Amino acid sequence: MKTIHKYMLDLEGKNLIPMPKGAQILTVQLQRELCCLWAIVDSEQPEILRRIDTYSAECEFVGGKYINTIQLRNGFPTIHVFDLGEEGESLKPILSEWDLSPEAQESYQRFCRHIQEKRNEKKGNK
Repeated sequence: MKTIHKYMLDLEGKNLIPMPKGAQILTVQLQRELCCLWAIVDSEQPEILRRIDTYSAECEFVGGKYINTIQLRNGFPTIHVFDLGEEGESLKPILSEWDLSPEAQESYQRFCRHIQEKRNEKKGNK
């Protein structure tokens, strides 16, 4: 079943967001001073990681597909949001880029598996 989901973003750099494979990103905007991403997702698809990067002016730019620009208030910098795509089933390549400990990587992988199990349980209860 396809539904629209909201995800919170960190405004400083890289975001890895667990979401169903093939999600269609709609927009990124502020909601109650929080940076939120909305996407159409198919809950029957497997959970993957989607990489969303944020940049302020004069930061090193990696690339990606432009989503939106967020203009913050009170003197904070303008933030540009880009989709770097799905990271696939294996979390190790992108997590190792962050120089996380093996324990932190395993913890994040357990979290993603837990989310997928909960979605599978929901499907079974319908």
